[in-house]
Amino acid sequence: MIKHLVPKDYRGLLEYISPAAFKVIDWKKASTQFYEMSKKAFDQDFVSKIADHNIDLFSDNTILAEGDHDVRAPQTSEQEMLAKAVLDCYFSQFFSEQGVFLDLRLKHFSVSKQKVNFHPGSLLHAFSDTFRAGMLMIYEGYYLGRPEQIEEGMLQVGLINSRDPQETQETLDLLFAHFGEADQGPIYFELEAFKESFHSLFLHLKQKKMRISSDFLFLGIYLVTLYIALAKLGIPIDVKKHFIASWERNNASEC
Repeated sequence: MIKHLVPKDYRGLLEYISPAAFKVIDWKKASTQFYEMSKKAFDQDFVSKIADHNIDLFSDNTILAEGDHDVRAPQTSEQEMLAKAVLDCYFSQFFSEQGVFLDLRLKHFSVSKQKVNFHPGSLLHAFSDTFRAGMLMIYEGYYLGRPEQIEEGMLQVGLINSRDPQETQETLDLLFAHFGEADQGPIYFELEAFKESFHSLFLHLKQKKMRISSDFLFLGIYLVTLYIALAKLGIPIDVKKHFIASWERNNASEC
């Protein structure tokens, strides 16, 4: 049902989402959100509002660009710059109160004059403030070594429904299986490994009879596009390092 509401260019992304997800996610609300998203994608004022807000969240090396661009395979010398920019865009947009450009595939990026241009697609979503804040709490707790904050974030987004230490740890291990241990350094991004880890997470939630926000479906799509991009670049990248850089930059801007 949802697939028919998704623009044709993006329907293939749903193939990476576990079938178990539709047993735990509020899919009726997700259907409504996909319909609204399709309409807003053609509202240039709405898209520009998000772009104007989000550009301030990215690193100085990333530029939000408008208009068409030549899509080409990145040169070897550009791969590391692109990988850093894509991962930074992923983390930085969680600080956006306006919305998120969900499609991080490489066709939306180009390099010129040692800058990365992000040409956002039409796939947009505004995470609820509760979900967005909860995910930031989880990431902050994980990468800054604050376990109490992880638990608060997981409760807030609905991944757990109690403070049982075993339940929290089981869910946390599944949630971060695709990003690896917080301090393990650079990792390679493998799309199949991500698909398996997210499937395991949704199976776990299904077994626990959890019901979670439709925002998780859009988070899944967001992660899929991140993985498609970084797997294609094929270079290891330090996730913790780039999360902290985005977190420090955007927290400083809020002060």
